[in-house]
Amino acid sequence: MFRNRTAPSRERYLRKLTASAYLTMLVGASMPSCSWTRFDDATDNSPVLIFKASSGLNGLGTSVAAIRAGSTTMALATGSDGYAIYDFGSKNSPTTDAITVGHCLLSDGCHLAKTVAPVQRDVNGVSMACFAYSMTAQSDGTANVHLTCEKNLEFALALDGVTQTAVGKLSTSTTVPLRFASGPRIAPERLLVSARDKGTLWYYPNRTSAAVPITPTLNVAESFGATLAILDSRFDSADSGTTLVVGEPKAGRVHFFATDDTGAVTSQGCIAGPAGFGQMLASGYYLATDLQSIAVASASQVNVLPELSQLGMLQPNTDGCIKLEQLTNTLSLACKEFGIPVDCTNALSLGALATADLNGDQVDELLVGIATATAVGVHAAGQVLTVTAEPTKLAVRERLAPSSPESGDRLGESVVGIPLSRAEVVLAGAPGGNKLAAFYCSALVPDGQGGKRCE
Repeated sequence: MFRNRTAPSRERYLRKLTASAYLTMLVGASMPSCSWTRFDDATDNSPVLIFKASSGLNGLGTSVAAIRAGSTTMALATGSDGYAIYDFGSKNSPTTDAITVGHCLLSDGCHLAKTVAPVQRDVNGVSMACFAYSMTAQSDGTANVHLTCEKNLEFALALDGVTQTAVGKLSTSTTVPLRFASGPRIAPERLLVSARDKGTLWYYPNRTSAAVPITPTLNVAESFGATLAILDSRFDSADSGTTLVVGEPKAGRVHFFATDDTGAVTSQGCIAGPAGFGQMLASGYYLATDLQSIAVASASQVNVLPELSQLGMLQPNTDGCIKLEQLTNTLSLACKEFGIPVDCTNALSLGALATADLNGDQVDELLVGIATATAVGVHAAGQVLTVTAEPTKLAVRERLAPSSPESGDRLGESVVGIPLSRAEVVLAGAPGGNKLAAFYCSALVPDGQGGKRCE
């Protein structure tokens, strides 16, 4: 049975540090209105910065991730054949040229992840900011998860507890569908990994290098593990721990696994929803500072599930899952409420969910990337929605896109919140245009707190 728990004290502390520079000025702050000119990307101190790919890197923005590294924040973006890392500094002056560029070629036995994730590692007693981004084959036929870290360091994690048979022999001609997720968001110490489309999952708890295999108790389809998320608390007991969330979108199901500091993993059930349910996942404090929720996208709808304690109290279907409609207090946002030009048949087939705290109140906003949306009359330019959770519904607060998009940019195919000492920045990938866009001036940024870019 699931039980609500408050945010871990370390995560709450770090979230407060992120907001401390401007929280005292939030009271009575007015919210500026949203307009296309607000997102101009062609002026000095522009509220939107465009990051172009380095030479030789294609499809930049397929996946993005961010992590604090000392006094600065680093962001990694992948393309079709490698990655680039950017230094966002602490406030308003990122390096628009990549500080590190790396290539990951299938012909060399390197399998680039479809979704990357930040993770912290301890190296000689020092915490290092890293990104999990690939899996590589070794000469003896085994495989390692590959991390790239600050100071140009590289590390490998073994698959000790995961059988090589389950992962399969890595090919130089067929890409392994590899995915990562980590948590907590501000100080990610845990790493969840999925490889192969039929349920080969494993978990690295609390900065460890020992892989813990995860075995579903139900029969699962080939899309099991297509999406991943981590909740920073364990809902099935009063003990500390973590909840691992695994999407199976082709079956319209989301699975939950509980784990603790020992690394033991137990299945906690699943939720079945509409077509495509589970094709995007995110976790965040969308309703309160002490209650973490899971956001789930289906083909044309986004749901936030704030009360998972019900999961152990309801009768499952014949397939072992609780139906989404059995849950109470679920918040939803349908495609017709997006307020943008997009085909609602499968609006969320290409995009991403992510979490950001855009006004420093420690209650998170949900970012919804919709890569197929029309923006400023430009087809498939893509947009990112900023969504807030209200008591009875999800509400779109603004729609982000540069003022000069190009057809087929697919902005929003990936998206992430960049934690800084000022309000968080929204970074969205536009792999069709081989670029990234950083939005510094969300309508939720309090007046006077965005610096020169938001004046």
